Amino acid sequence: MWTLLLSFTCLLLISSCQCDDGLYYDSSLILANVSQNYSDSVTQGSPDVYSYTWTLRSSGSILPLRLDVSSNATDTGHLLVVVRQSTGVLSWAVPFAVEAGIGHYSNSSRTICPDLSYPTAERRLFVDISTAVNVTVGYTLVANEVENYTLVRNTDHGVVLSPPAPQYFSYEFQPGEEFVQVSIKSPTKQCSIVSVQSSQCPVYDLGRDISYSGARQTFTTQAGVLVDRKTFSDSFTVVLLGLSSDTECTERSGLRLGAQMPGEYYEKDVTIRVIPTPSDYTAPVLAALAVYISAYIITFTLLSIRWFKEGDTRLSLTEYLFASGTHGEANGKASENAAIRRVTTGGKSYGTVCSDDRVESPAPAPAAAVDSEQDIVGTSHHDPPNPGASHNEGGVNGEPAKVVARPCSCFPCGPFKGMCTADEHFVSVAELCQSDCESLDNKLDTYPLAIAVVSVFYGLPVLQLVYAYQRVLDVTGDQDLCYYNFDCARRLGSVSAFNNVYSNIGYVLLGILFIAISLRRHRVLMRRAKHDPLLLTEKGLPQSYGIYYALGLALAMEGVMSGCFHVCPSNVNFQFDTSFMYAIAILSLLRLYQNRHPDVIAHSTKAVAFLGVLVAIVVCGVLANGVVFWTIFFIVYIVGIIFLNAHLYYFSFSAAWTSVTSAFRSTGWLHWVRNPRYPRRLFLLGMATLLNLALAIYGISLQEKNFPSYVLNILLFNLFFYLIYYVIMKWCFGEHPRFLTIGCIICFAISGGFALHFYVKAMRDLSASPAVARERNRDCVLMDFYDDHDIWHFLSAWALFFYSLILLTIDDDLAQTPRRQIVSW
Repeated sequence: MWTLLLSFTCLLLISSCQCDDGLYYDSSLILANVSQNYSDSVTQGSPDVYSYTWTLRSSGSILPLRLDVSSNATDTGHLLVVVRQSTGVLSWAVPFAVEAGIGHYSNSSRTICPDLSYPTAERRLFVDISTAVNVTVGYTLVANEVENYTLVRNTDHGVVLSPPAPQYFSYEFQPGEEFVQVSIKSPTKQCSIVSVQSSQCPVYDLGRDISYSGARQTFTTQAGVLVDRKTFSDSFTVVLLGLSSDTECTERSGLRLGAQMPGEYYEKDVTIRVIPTPSDYTAPVLAALAVYISAYIITFTLLSIRWFKEGDTRLSLTEYLFASGTHGEANGKASENAAIRRVTTGGKSYGTVCSDDRVESPAPAPAAAVDSEQDIVGTSHHDPPNPGASHNEGGVNGEPAKVVARPCSCFPCGPFKGMCTADEHFVSVAELCQSDCESLDNKLDTYPLAIAVVSVFYGLPVLQLVYAYQRVLDVTGDQDLCYYNFDCARRLGSVSAFNNVYSNIGYVLLGILFIAISLRRHRVLMRRAKHDPLLLTEKGLPQSYGIYYALGLALAMEGVMSGCFHVCPSNVNFQFDTSFMYAIAILSLLRLYQNRHPDVIAHSTKAVAFLGVLVAIVVCGVLANGVVFWTIFFIVYIVGIIFLNAHLYYFSFSAAWTSVTSAFRSTGWLHWVRNPRYPRRLFLLGMATLLNLALAIYGISLQEKNFPSYVLNILLFNLFFYLIYYVIMKWCFGEHPRFLTIGCIICFAISGGFALHFYVKAMRDLSASPAVARERNRDCVLMDFYDDHDIWHFLSAWALFFYSLILLTIDDDLAQTPRRQIVSW
């Protein structure tokens, strides 16, 4: 009997301590009101419990509560705050620490995740205030409703952010919205984090747990998160957290922002704006594609007009366009080699010049016999002049003719005045073309295959790697991994910045077009060479299209690799974007130099090996950028320039060493400097040396963090310097580029100039930390899809295409000029 009575008494006591909703509280329960301040103190074993009740608004919406707690608690006597509701428990301590070991704030402010599980309009939560130390700890507590909790699209939402007071707000997608951009702006640079999470409790708003859910970015003055409705369903939560130090925003750059001291309290004004973004990319995608397809259409139209004007009924339009058909066509490589073998003198292949042959003083050269103006994709299809006359002119049927240089028409004044003089003897291209022509062609024809092999073995691992980067980004939500322009990132499928990837299509399409143009010119040359074999052996500069095919392939691969880089752009994989730019620069330099020095050409294996060494150096510069690396690089750079100049000046380093040492022993240093053997060559190499010395000093002085771009600038500066020198020398020696080449130069200058303008306005700085680099993000500027960097892609693709056409056509004016009358410089 007594046992039954005791059990009944215990049940009665338990039920008396239970709330209506199943939550327990002790005898110190305080029924609290919203917006009312409560000041009290607690000690060990005597907690205070506050019960808050509030109801739905007339509109049916529920506003969350925000608790502000301040206390005189110390690091040795914390005040513990525990918030209990049906969805879970939230707790924190005062002094409040945002990051472990950094910053302890006597006040804190937290938004309580809205509880939507109640079946009725009334909401209730309990706040427990306690301490674990045997001292009296005072506190102040107030709870307020968050009036502006729901974000409205295209409306600025201002908030004050501080380290002990994280904030978060909710947004609901409108009908028809697939993507929205959460834009964050602030006038001050304190390091902060923005996170986009699913609308569910709990909300992770502390430094130790904010990485558990959603997508996040560190930021200083601006940030932008693209939110996909498929990922976050019909609503999401935007969380803002102010950090106690700037370590998160600077750890990848090694620089301090100077905007805050570790643990310092600050208030940061932040503006949130939710901007709808387009989900239909059809118009901008087709517009960009149409621009490049127009290049194909213009080429087709010009050829069709030319075919109609020539009225050659022996060739159909299709045969004319593709330089195919049977009329006068040489069949591939075998016909080319056969044509070369037919032009021999006494069993000696063309190009073998006796050692006592010398170029005599300049004399007026006969006018070039050209059937008609060459076009962009091939020479004229009119029958060439009588081959017999050309044989006599070149001295092939009889005794070798005297080598006569082209007349010199130097500038009357200026720095180029002394580069060619009336009494100087010049070396002709024929004297430098003494190797077997078939051997040279075989050496150059391996370039396309070499670039293709590099493309496969370099490109496939890159594709795999950037796909893994994108997967890691999506799984972890850490958007600091990739340096996007978040203010204009347009997602498609699993690609976060599809617009930056797609804008590289111009490189691919124009690269393919350049290959097609080179192929047609090659076929036209073979057709004409069947009637006039001297086109391959004695007239014009030696023609080998292997490097042109390789150049077009490198241009197309630049688009592919740049697209891969922009899947997840960062300083670690920036060499993906620059590797084939290195290849383009190297091939262009080789092509220009080989025009006037046919025998001095590197095999493709050596060129690819040099490219591999260059990429390896770039990787070292990315991973070990510092004083030691820059010192070693500076020394290697200067020594390499000296060795290269010696080799180019004497065509052999051993010959250079022999010449210099003998000059020192016989005539002395000053005489060797004042009376150089090749003054024009010395001028070119001297100017190139000064340019590279300036670049080396610039690099070691500033120690550029973006080392891949620095190496690319070295190659491009040298390339453009040599092109300018090449054009000046053509003018100096009376060679006048065709109007087509001049037009390409003008188009290259215009497109390249505007491209540089947009490149300077870069949307990212890969050498900075993600938060600092994000300060340069900009809105879309074209069709609400393309940003400034995309326009750089468009214009630079055209610039590289026109530059390739310059290389292809720069010496078309010499097509009918005897090779012994073409000066080498």
